[in-house]
Amino acid sequence: MIHLPKTAAIRRKARVQHPQTDAQAIAASIGEPLPRSVPIPGPDAGAPVRIATPYAGVTPRGAPSGFFRDPQAFRALAGLVPSLFQGKGPDEAVRVWVAGCATGEEAWSIAILLAEHAATLPHPPAWRLFATDTDAAGCARGRNALYLASTVAGVPTERLRRFFSWEGGGYRVARPLREAVLFAVHDVLRDQPFDGLDLVACRGLPGRLPDQARARVMETFHASLRPGGVLFLGTGESAGDGGGFAPATAADGIHRRAAVGPPLPPLPGGETATHAGPGSRT
Repeated sequence: MIHLPKTAAIRRKARVQHPQTDAQAIAASIGEPLPRSVPIPGPDAGAPVRIATPYAGVTPRGAPSGFFRDPQAFRALAGLVPSLFQGKGPDEAVRVWVAGCATGEEAWSIAILLAEHAATLPHPPAWRLFATDTDAAGCARGRNALYLASTVAGVPTERLRRFFSWEGGGYRVARPLREAVLFAVHDVLRDQPFDGLDLVACRGLPGRLPDQARARVMETFHASLRPGGVLFLGTGESAGDGGGFAPATAADGIHRRAAVGPPLPPLPGGETATHAGPGSRT
């Protein structure tokens, strides 16, 4: 876990005196060497030129996660984002859940798509993104929102300038996005689901689960999504054949929630599942 100074004043002082400290701690925690673009000659220097890495836009097995992993799938998702806002007024909210968020790169990628579309609307609804994982340390890193230059290599320069700032030897997600995203520890197999969601993203996890657990996860997502809501899985991952989802662009892992579907079974331990999860607020 990365321990950062506790007050804003101390953080600012630390960044001036030791501008690489935060990025070095992140690099050490994930076993990734600092890329050549990270060192800065002094606190007044601008952000470095990013160096392309093998992880730009794709995450090989064992490699650090990246932003907009699988660009084709994210382009397909971006095409569906306007439908999440359709019919919602300024007093309503678009609600999104990223389950199995790891260290947050995918959650922030989706947040950028939401922010970009909201900016095109004259009176957009609010939007809220819940990012969850069973790993508390991963959630803490996502919440901290500071990433190495190699991790943001897949982010186009225009988005990098708009949604990130150079800070502490790395790129930090801009405050407006950070205020709209909540990171929390949550077990999708055991904890109560969120409800009334417009989009659920869970990429990679379903494909690693046994059949019974995967079916349970899909039932949870079906219960969490509003009718017509979007399920964003990994490329090649299936929502199952239980009738709860209809393919939208299935080749990119995108499905729509059907109006009806399988009932949500009891939670482990005999508890009755409800549809009011720990983050079900606007």
